Formats: sequence, structure tokens, C-alpha cells
Amino acid sequence: MLEYMLEHCQTVPEFLALWDTYYLPGLGDQIHLADKEGNLAVITPDTILRATKQLTSTNFNVCATGAQKQSCWRYPLAQALLAKDGVSHANFVQIAAATSQREFTTSVYTNIHNLATGEIWFYLAEEYQTPWHTSVPALLKQGPRHILLASQFPHNASRRLAQVMQTTGSAAAVHRFLEEEDSFSASEKESQLRLAFLDNFYIEKDFANARVLFPLWEQYMYTNQRLDSTEVQFTKAEVLAVNGQNQAAIQVLAAVQKPSWKTTALLANLRDTEEANAVIDLPGYAAAQAVVVEIKGDYNFLRVMQKTPTGWRLRVKSDRKEVKYCFYIKGKRVINPAQPIVEQQETAKGDFASFNTLQL
Repeated sequence: MLEYMLEHCQTVPEFLALWDTYYLPGLGDQIHLADKEGNLAVITPDTILRATKQLTSTNFNVCATGAQKQSCWRYPLAQALLAKDGVSHANFVQIAAATSQREFTTSVYTNIHNLATGEIWFYLAEEYQTPWHTSVPALLKQGPRHILLASQFPHNASRRLAQVMQTTGSAAAVHRFLEEEDSFSASEKESQLRLAFLDNFYIEKDFANARVLFPLWEQYMYTNQRLDSTEVQFTKAEVLAVNGQNQAAIQVLAAVQKPSWKTTALLANLRDTEEANAVIDLPGYAAAQAVVVEIKGDYNFLRVMQKTPTGWRLRVKSDRKEVKYCFYIKGKRVINPAQPIVEQQETAKGDFASFNTLQL
């Protein structure tokens, strides 16, 4: 339905008129609309917000009012910069940099569109000096095709750091890379190391590389005021635990000044004191230093199994009716063929793979 509307409507008013005619059930997110005439709208499940000059929308329902209205730290920043410097490409770059996610989630891609000219600027990995500048006419001339956006940024610092990790993966090599580039500020080094760590740890599950990157990242964390100290300690403990250093991880967690549900849960996991309603077993792998369990849906919370005489065991508590999971041993993904398997499931990486499944 949305594809049909976009194909048959040239302006926002035309789209809204068609929207009023046909009902689209199941809308759970916001739809943002803009055209080259300057018409703007945000459609939410309960109402439509229209504008003709400027319209800011971030991670909350802009149409909601009263006590239920959610807040987002990005919204007032964007509004203040718009009020101060107006609408321009330069100011949009400034807004993108000011509102990028510099925490344990990141702004990987940013794009700015000029609908009057058809120009598009793409930015990668919090680097706003080297965009890929293209246009809608230029893209249409190329015909139907797939474009790997990362390939358009051969000189991007984060991409080059990723190549360093792939070829050597040593702390000395990373240090040389950061120091050879005299133009990198401490804040830029923090950004590159944070992005590299999060990609290696949570996406690629390359725990060896993550172990190299985390202490280097720690050296520059002072430049990033958005990092939560409890989350930093939780992540440090995770890095230690997945590399077989459970006691060191426990010491880190026990020293946390402001525990969160994550630090409490990981501490219970490592001490094997969780009030579990499910047990996951994996026979064998006696030589492994650690066996990690990823439960589908728990993006940034990894669990560590306890060693048994016959293999490994994880006691876990879950409110789900079905738990889908897989194992990581020395960074390699493993499925237990003796347990039920569900195939073609989307992973945190964005591809598809098999998971073991446990009915509760």
C-alpha cells in the first residue's frame, strides 16, 4: 500500500488525500513525508501532524500530548539549532553530529536530502567531513541496482580501522593507526574505537578483537559525556566473561556503584544463582575457555555457560514461550544438532541463520 501511494502521489497533500481514502491497518510506527514544494507531515497511528516551514521528529510520538508524551534528548537539540541557524545543508550536518547516538548504540548512517534539487548526502560512522554526495537523477540513470553504502566510503576512518583489525588485530597495530593520523582528535579516536568495538563484540562476535579494542577505547572514554558508567562496567565485565575470565568479571560487577538490571543479571549468571525456569545444555567442548549463549532478541546481553563434567550448562529465566538461541565458542557460531532447530532466522548481523529452540 505504501509503495502504491509513493508511486502515484507527487506531493504530500496528494498522499494525505489518498491516505484519508484508504485505511492502512497495523500501523505501529510513524511515517514521515516531505516534498519539494515544502509540504511536510508526520503520520502516527492516532493523528497527522502537518507543516510547511519545518517539522522535527525524533524518537518519540510528536503528535502525543499530556502525561503520556515521551521525551527524546535529540528533539530539543535539533529545535535549538534550527531556531539559531535556520534551514541549510551546513546546519543539518551540525544537527546530525549533535544528535548522533554516541553511546552503546551508534548512528551508523546519516543522510540529508534536498528535495528541491534531488541532491543526497550520505555520511558513515559519525564522520561528517567526507560524505558521499549524489542525487536522485544520478541514481535513476544507473537503472535498478543494489549499492553497498559502505563501499562509497573508501577513505572513512572507521572502515580503515576495520581493515587493520582484519589483517592484524593487535593493540600495537591499532595504536599505530590512530597515531599515524595526526588529524584525529581524542574525541574522534573514541568514536572510531567505540564503533569498532561494538561491531566486533555485538555484531561479528569476534571476542578476541573486542578484547583488544576495549582497553584502548577506555583510554578515550573521558571525551564522551554520554557514556553511562554503569553500562561501561557491565560491558567490561562481559568482555572478560566471554573470554573465560569469570572471576575478574565478577569483581568488576561487584564494584559497580549504581547497579542496573543488566549488571545484576550478569552477576547472577556468572555466579549461577539466577532463579531459572529453563536449562540449556551443550555436550562436549571440554577444552573451551568459555561458551557464550546468544538468545535471539537480547541484542546486547550475552550469557556465559557453566562447565559441567560432560559439557556446558546455562540456567536462564525467560518470560518468552519460546527461546531461540545459539552458542559461540572462540568466536565461532555453534548449533546443537541434538536439540530442535529453527532455520532462516534473522540475526543481529542482519543475515539469516539457524537457531536452537526451546519451548517453555
